[in-house]
Amino acid sequence: MPVGGSVMRCAMAVSELPNSACRWWVRPPCRARRVPDPWAVWVVDTRSLTAAMRARWPNAFEVAVLSQQWQRPAIEEAKRLGVPRTRWAWVREVALLGAGRPRIVARSVMPMRSPAGAASALRRLGNRPLGDRLFTPGRSMRDPLEVAALQPDNWLTACLSRHLPEVSKARWARRAVHRLAGQPLLVTEVFLPSLLSADRQGVSCVRLR
Repeated sequence: MPVGGSVMRCAMAVSELPNSACRWWVRPPCRARRVPDPWAVWVVDTRSLTAAMRARWPNAFEVAVLSQQWQRPAIEEAKRLGVPRTRWAWVREVALLGAGRPRIVARSVMPMRSPAGAASALRRLGNRPLGDRLFTPGRSMRDPLEVAALQPDNWLTACLSRHLPEVSKARWARRAVHRLAGQPLLVTEVFLPSLLSADRQGVSCVRLR
């Protein structure tokens, strides 16, 4: 399915989506306890996914913006960010492409109360990866990583499936709150089945140590 770099407006508000919340847990000390290989090497590693994708597809990694707009966050997003459900936030949804195929879908939520500089920088990212900004030393701090096993009736699955139907087959997601200038930015990443498809064709999976 073509993804392209154009910005698309969401047809439905988050409040109109299924309200089944995801069940998040903090990344376990032993990654094999919850997330099976070969997913674990992607889902529970604490380093930048942007760097991992570049290592996996050195000359064929890119970011495609699916949607970016002001909207109210989902209930569980507002709770995790510590803001009222009615607070507006800048929401950016993108696909991380490897060799032209979507491999990961990411949703970033920054509340309106964030400093003008941080919010403005997020709005101006375009097709540049957010990871380059978040993982630059001294730019941000990150709360502990959380992991979820997705279900078909989760609001997150329904939300991102509007852009890419294959999200409905995704099994794993992770999220973390980053602190930019002391203000929260929630980044949620959903791992598509296509992330491992090349590995099953004989290409070894990237393992970040």
